[in-house]
Amino acid sequence: MAASNNLALVSAWADVLYEAICKDVEEKPTVKGAAAFRDCVLEQCTDKVVVLPACRIGPQACSALLKLLKAKDSANVATFAVRRLDLSHNALSDEGVIPLSQLIRALPGLKQLCLQNNAIGNEGVVELSKTLASNSSLQILDLSSVDHLANLNINSSGGPNSAAAAGSSSAIGLGGSSSAAGNVPSVSGATGGSNVSPALNASNTANMVASKRNNIEAKSATQLAAALTANRSLSALSLKGNPLGKGSPAAFAKLLETLAFLLQRNKALTYLDLENTSLGSKGCSALCAAAASNRSLRTLSLARNGAGPDAGKAVQSLLSENESLIALHLEGNNLGRSFAAVCSALCWSAPPTFPRPAGSIDGNCSLIILDVAGNDIGDDGAEALAEALSTNRTLTSVNVARNNITEKGALAIARALSGNAVLSSLNLSSNSIKNPPVVALAECMVTNGSLISLDLCSCKITDDAAVALVTAVGHNERAALRKLRIRDNYISAGAGELMADALYRNKSLTVADLRGNQIDHVRLTKIKAMCQRNLSELRQAEPRRLRKEIARLKGEQVKLRRAERTLRQQQQQIDATKQKIANIQQEQAEFMRGQQRRRAEIQSQIDAEQASIDQARSKLEEKRRELATSEQSYAARIADLQETLNKETEARKAVEKDLAKV
Repeated sequence: MAASNNLALVSAWADVLYEAICKDVEEKPTVKGAAAFRDCVLEQCTDKVVVLPACRIGPQACSALLKLLKAKDSANVATFAVRRLDLSHNALSDEGVIPLSQLIRALPGLKQLCLQNNAIGNEGVVELSKTLASNSSLQILDLSSVDHLANLNINSSGGPNSAAAAGSSSAIGLGGSSSAAGNVPSVSGATGGSNVSPALNASNTANMVASKRNNIEAKSATQLAAALTANRSLSALSLKGNPLGKGSPAAFAKLLETLAFLLQRNKALTYLDLENTSLGSKGCSALCAAAASNRSLRTLSLARNGAGPDAGKAVQSLLSENESLIALHLEGNNLGRSFAAVCSALCWSAPPTFPRPAGSIDGNCSLIILDVAGNDIGDDGAEALAEALSTNRTLTSVNVARNNITEKGALAIARALSGNAVLSSLNLSSNSIKNPPVVALAECMVTNGSLISLDLCSCKITDDAAVALVTAVGHNERAALRKLRIRDNYISAGAGELMADALYRNKSLTVADLRGNQIDHVRLTKIKAMCQRNLSELRQAEPRRLRKEIARLKGEQVKLRRAERTLRQQQQQIDATKQKIANIQQEQAEFMRGQQRRRAEIQSQIDAEQASIDQARSKLEEKRRELATSEQSYAARIADLQETLNKETEARKAVEKDLAKV
């Protein structure tokens, strides 16, 4: 395509696909529309990447795309070696999954496939599962969807820009709706503003996209999970926003059983997103229990599933037993008081040991990101979290927004940070914490060099606390804080002026959000200019830092060269020793071969002598048999002669007796 400089092929390819799209939407093709679509294809597609989001591609267009991408040249070589295919925000539906499955099988090098918002339901997922069971190349499969158009911006030419295309490597997205994901990593990623053909009517496309969500239920999701159990290429699975709890209790129970089996058997899965899938307390507990023994999973999201307090114990067991999980998202689950038990699994009683002994209760040593926003943990949960933060040395990001935390709980967290040199991001927004905790955070900023992001929006902060915090940040050269958000509070214009003056001395802050207060536009502009100045200086300082790093690396290079010479000498000695060993082995082999030849000769002589002995023995036995036969014959003859002699003797005696009478 564009990369192959074959413009004629691109034109023909785009024209055929455009006509198929028009058949799908029952519209008459136009010359202007074909030209616009051709320009879009030329801009966004190569022989390895095909990006066609929000182009109203349906089943017929998908079949046409299958034929086009399977094409071969005169030398029987594939014309396209597609690695990424983006058909997001189209209208494939379950019917279009059939040619799509054939397309997946026809492209052995396909790594990324994006199918966001395509009205794919249960039948389509079942068909797709059959293909995934034997597929060994696909790394990114995105079947997620959104329930609004925030990710589709209509550009000036009338076509939407898709911000939801194929995502990060080895991902599978099946979200049924979008949500405020908090810190949940995006499986889908972004295209970076891919332009969709201006020939397509923008309003019609927008309406179509808004109504084409994926709708995957328990029964079909079970077949998908079963297919992925044997799959060794996909590394991330997202069923976000789909109604997995919809259907019979038996189907839901079977889904949980299959997902648990998937977590136990699949060694490639590193990302599992089940946000807003109606799992409930039972489902969340079952999956936490299954994930506890998994050693490959890195990110788990069970946000907005109504887990409730009953799931707290299962989450605690997950964190106590799992040694690989680095991100856990539990937003909007109403854990309540059970969150204290979750925090107990994060407390370190002593520095961790590796490998950890079975049944260890030293605390979780792998978790880095914890998102528990909107769980009504209250002050008790905040105090439990503070206790964990005082000993834990792996957590770097904590989100406890919207949790009904008051001054008491927030004060405990602030004091815990004074001894924590690891936490880099803290979100306390939308909690009525007021001033004292913020003052404590300001005192902590004097010595804390790890906190990079602090969110205190909608926390009912007034002037004194805000000025104290900003002054501590502005006057501390060691402060590492880059992002400070304190919007929607009770900060006056006078305090805003003091804050602007205090922040002027700061060299690290690059984001300062103070909107929604009584601070005037002039002060906000001044603070914004300060942040831009810091950002510019940080960018300029980067080359200086790199030059220092280059000088350091040159010194290391000298050391490496010395080490290389030493290694070469040692390698020469090793090679000489190896040569001696080889010579000895060769001599040994020759000696062994000579011994084998001598042994064979001796054995041959022995065999010949043995044959002669056997032959002599045979002749001796034959002579012995002949002698025995002769002896038997002579004995019989002697017996006959003896009998005849006896008879003649008796006759002679009788004659002699008769003569004596005469």
